[in-house]
Amino acid sequence: MVTLKSKAEFDFVYKYGFRQHCKILSLYTIDIPHFKTENKVFTYKERKALSLFSAVREDYLIGLSVSKKNGNAPQRNKIKRRLRAFCRNHQKDLQSHILLFVARDGILDCTYSALEEEIWKMLNKRRKSV
Repeated sequence: MVTLKSKAEFDFVYKYGFRQHCKILSLYTIDIPHFKTENKVFTYKERKALSLFSAVREDYLIGLSVSKKNGNAPQRNKIKRRLRAFCRNHQKDLQSHILLFVARDGILDCTYSALEEEIWKMLNKRRKSV
């Protein structure tokens, strides 16, 4: 599993990703095969991030953004573990995607199955719109 690391990579997904929101999280996705680069002028940092995305050998990339508003360090780590577990459990379905999860207040109160259900709702909406 490859993760987004630099600010430039996160900013690229924030700018060009498809946004979806629910009560517990926001999801930014880029479908790599359908991402159109023609007629777009990229900055140096965006070109660098795009080249990193194309050079990755993995089938998908994930980014996790969990702020201090979501709780203390063990609680934030629990959120990140759940999101990574979702990605590991559904590797085949997430192929050729860049996913950026932004946790919101209330994510700690929901169970893993509820979290999984919300993510699938958002991903299925995205697939219908492509």
